[in-house]
Amino acid sequence: MNEGNYPDEVINKAIDRINEGNHPKDVTDELRQEYGYERLHPKTVVSWHRKYPVGKSPKTLPTGFVDKMREVVQGLDQEDKEDRGRPCVQHVFTRETEREKAPSKPLGAVSSEKIAEVERCRFCGFEKRRTRFFHIALN
Repeated sequence: MNEGNYPDEVINKAIDRINEGNHPKDVTDELRQEYGYERLHPKTVVSWHRKYPVGKSPKTLPTGFVDKMREVVQGLDQEDKEDRGRPCVQHVFTRETEREKAPSKPLGAVSSEKIAEVERCRFCGFEKRRTRFFHIALN
């Protein structure tokens, strides 16, 4: 009927009734009778409760709750800025390889290739460098 687009009023009523202790199937039945949403499913009501535990619209939320949420978000942002300079607990490396080839040699000589590997952490920028040589015998 409504193609899954339910008004905030219906969602908030469903959440309030679940918070009161009603079963999602009972809440669904009540909303079907009140608003005529025949295709409303209990899983939808449960997902609303999981998504918006205290209500959908910020207008219907208590002002104290909204203020606390703002403080928490601002605190997380400040912690994130402070943690950027700190090393990671567990690094996640990406590997870059650079190859340098020695100038050409006569036939039968050994050619060597210098391989420089740089492993860099994606999160904190920590680097590990490793250099090795790869020898090739030319025939």
